[in-house]
Amino acid sequence: MTLTLWVIAFGMFLLTIFLAIRILVRKISRAVEEEYWQNRYEIFSKLVDEIVADIPTKDLIQIKKLPGDKKILQVLLEKKLLYIKGDDHTRVVDKLKELGFVDLYVAELNSSNANERATALQVLGDLRITEASGNFTEAIEDPDGDVRLTAVRGLANMVDEITASGENGTRTGPIIESIVGLLDKPERVPDRRLAEVILDIGSDAVPPLLVATKSSNARTRALAADILGQIGDWRGVDTLIEMLNDPETDVRTQAAGALGSTGDTRAVKPLIKSLDDEAWPVRARGARALSVVGDPVAVYPISRLLSDPQWWVRYNAGFALPSFKELGYETLEKTLLDSDRYARERALEVMEETGYLHQFIEDLASDNDEKKTRAMKLLIIVGNAGGLAPLIDATREIDDPRSIGAIIEIWRNITEHLVEYLNSESHTMKMQAIESVNKINYSYVVEKIDLFGQLDIEGTGASIVEIAHNIERIKKSLELLKQDLAVDIRDETFATLSFMERK
Repeated sequence: MTLTLWVIAFGMFLLTIFLAIRILVRKISRAVEEEYWQNRYEIFSKLVDEIVADIPTKDLIQIKKLPGDKKILQVLLEKKLLYIKGDDHTRVVDKLKELGFVDLYVAELNSSNANERATALQVLGDLRITEASGNFTEAIEDPDGDVRLTAVRGLANMVDEITASGENGTRTGPIIESIVGLLDKPERVPDRRLAEVILDIGSDAVPPLLVATKSSNARTRALAADILGQIGDWRGVDTLIEMLNDPETDVRTQAAGALGSTGDTRAVKPLIKSLDDEAWPVRARGARALSVVGDPVAVYPISRLLSDPQWWVRYNAGFALPSFKELGYETLEKTLLDSDRYARERALEVMEETGYLHQFIEDLASDNDEKKTRAMKLLIIVGNAGGLAPLIDATREIDDPRSIGAIIEIWRNITEHLVEYLNSESHTMKMQAIESVNKINYSYVVEKIDLFGQLDIEGTGASIVEIAHNIERIKKSLELLKQDLAVDIRDETFATLSFMERK
């Protein structure tokens, strides 16, 4: 029994020694391998530096191709070769051809492994090996999606070298046409990836894109319009204007957006007309496009969309108006008096989101009577229109005696109007008032107004009393309406309003 234990122990000892030696050998092997690859990379990197430095061929460092050097070349491409341009790039590529690397990658284009084919295409494309352009064209039909996309990108990289110069120095040729032609073949290359490639080609892709806008496929027309807009070339404007009359909604929508991207003033009248399009996406995109073009003649047509039945159209109309600066904000101010609830709400949102109202709250403390009066008038309109958030913040934060009187007067006016609206014969006005009252359920507002009263600021006492009286009337009106109309009035609203009754 003892002998058996000794044998087992000795066996375990030998196994431990074996495993330790194996781990050590692996570490040494890995270190040696890393040092080898690092040395090879440094040799290749030095060769590239010498070629760029225009050192005579006979004095260049001598390199022989070894197994595994493909990895070195790929790293070299990422870190150095992609940033070398012009004649330097040509000389480096010629040396790599001489060493046999180019032939090696060309041969891998026929590999049964899709990853190897894609890698070969990527390297050849990055090196801009024009002799392989035919292989790239064939690879567009490869069964593997990544291979097809890499082939398209590679062709785009080689556009400079493989296309001829046309009129006005623009590049022409079947390569660009074949790339743009893939818009009609979404099964070959994903839309957005292809669009990125075409955008990299730039304005030289405009002629075939104009052809694509005539495609029988609506999706192709829409994509072509979108890309033309992003390129922003003036040659596409007339075609994009025509596309605003396309029978397909998506095409008209993309055309409207594209016209905005060009910033061309020729698009103003057609885009204004698009604001009446039966399809809401076209109206929404048209409003935003006009904000980019920036012609003030579009302000009124855009403002009409603040009452549009579709919220996204209202949103874009509101987004567009501030881009017209003073004229846009004046239009938003007028909209606060609009009978349409949606228009008022969107105007308020924009004025709050852009910080436009903040300047008027600051003006309440102004020594300039004209500024102060204008600020009070506007903020009263804002309050009556339901925009109580900025007023609540102002009431909470402002301690300047010059502003307090104005704040009190604004609240007096608002509560007076709320009483009037709640007792109106108009159901719409009643509901608007209830919605506003539900927004005043913050105890600190009422407490702050009470504090203002304790400060005994000259000329405010009567207004404070009137506010309290109005709030009591509001509460009674709400109690009646809650029973009669079964409307949703928050319990917190009653609790807050009751505070002033204790005053």
